[in-house]
Amino acid sequence: MRDRGSPPFSSMLPSRVRPGATLIEVLMSLLIMSIGIGMVFGLFPLAILSSIRATQLTNSVILQDNVRQLVHTIPQLLEPPFGDPWDSTLTWKGQWQPRTHYKPGDIVMPRLEPGELAPSPYFALQCTTEGDSASVVSDEPAWNAGTNGPYTESSGLQWQALDFPNYVVDPIGYYRTLIANPMNSVFGNRDLAGDTSSILGRVPRRAHVPAASQITSEILFSSPDSWNVIFQSVPTSVSGNTLIFPGDTDLAGIIQSNPLLTAVMTRVILTTPDGDQTIIRTPAAATTGNTLVLTQPVPSAFTGNVRIESFSRRYSFFLTVRSNGREISPSVSSAVVFNRQSSADTEYIYPANFGNPTFNAEPSVTDSSLLADQVKISWNPGSDAEPNLKTGNWIMDARSLLFYRIKSITKGSGEAKLTLDRYVAQPTFNANGVGYAMIMPGIIMVNPINYNE
Repeated sequence: MRDRGSPPFSSMLPSRVRPGATLIEVLMSLLIMSIGIGMVFGLFPLAILSSIRATQLTNSVILQDNVRQLVHTIPQLLEPPFGDPWDSTLTWKGQWQPRTHYKPGDIVMPRLEPGELAPSPYFALQCTTEGDSASVVSDEPAWNAGTNGPYTESSGLQWQALDFPNYVVDPIGYYRTLIANPMNSVFGNRDLAGDTSSILGRVPRRAHVPAASQITSEILFSSPDSWNVIFQSVPTSVSGNTLIFPGDTDLAGIIQSNPLLTAVMTRVILTTPDGDQTIIRTPAAATTGNTLVLTQPVPSAFTGNVRIESFSRRYSFFLTVRSNGREISPSVSSAVVFNRQSSADTEYIYPANFGNPTFNAEPSVTDSSLLADQVKISWNPGSDAEPNLKTGNWIMDARSLLFYRIKSITKGSGEAKLTLDRYVAQPTFNANGVGYAMIMPGIIMVNPINYNE
């Protein structure tokens, strides 16, 4: 007989053990985990692209600020493109000056007031007689935007007004192929394709420095971070313009022997042992092995670390100057380009209809359904370069030098209709003939330059 005070017999049995996870539960767990991992991995490419884009925008903003300061510091950058290589019969003389001898064909512009970037009125003046200008600044002729002249100075010298064209300040583009090629003097050209259409001459490309200063142009019109360290060491010997490094050093291939043709510059930065002072020198083509030869001697104090840097353009820019008439200052914009390519295809001009449904001068871009924020372009798939069509890219009206962003694309065989980020400011009209568009790859940002900054 069981004791009433003892626990029931069933409670003395071991507790029931829970069975393991079923196959369905394991598979469901794996499914949920794989979805999560897949989503995480999917974020990596987006994060990388966003990081790259943010870096590009940051560097573009910094370069844009530098451009604004550069233009206001060196207003000569915006001087118009008269004379060679556009017309060898004309000679650009800058601002009108008193007590100066001028000849027929000399071109001047009205004197700039302090802080101004463009003259008022906004036109140029061509000398039609030979002689000396007035003797004092106050005797500068009263230029009038409403008339072409002739303007006669007190000395008898005569001038005739000329309108400024739209033009581009772009020395990097000017030097992109052989300097001797005259087609480089126009923006948006097809020089390698053999197209010499007269439209190209309407948008001249100005290089602000002589041909021998290509390196200066590269540095001036590129971001400062274009210098890359390619070698760094402490020399064992510094004598005159010769530096000797440890015996296992091999400098072959590091120094570029012809930077003018390759558009790559190399510089050598030398420091004192304490690192307080630095100087910059240029390597000579004779550099071989562990011996570095410079074009100039090195002071005896600079025996510390030596750094060789190579110039490889990342972010560069060009300026567009668009005339708004004689009584209004021109519109100046700067376009920042990442890794600008040296190919004529990147500046290819395409027939285009900017926002005009009644335009019918060119059948390939005629479209009666075209809206005010759309542009239609055409090309020959067999011979023309394929346009760089991608949403977010910049498209430029090559007649008026106006930029737009591409919002959407409807592409066909040899034609495309693009919807822009804003209404077309200057639609293509029949009286103006065919419109032209250029879609340059690599443009990150386009901003106006304020004259009053």
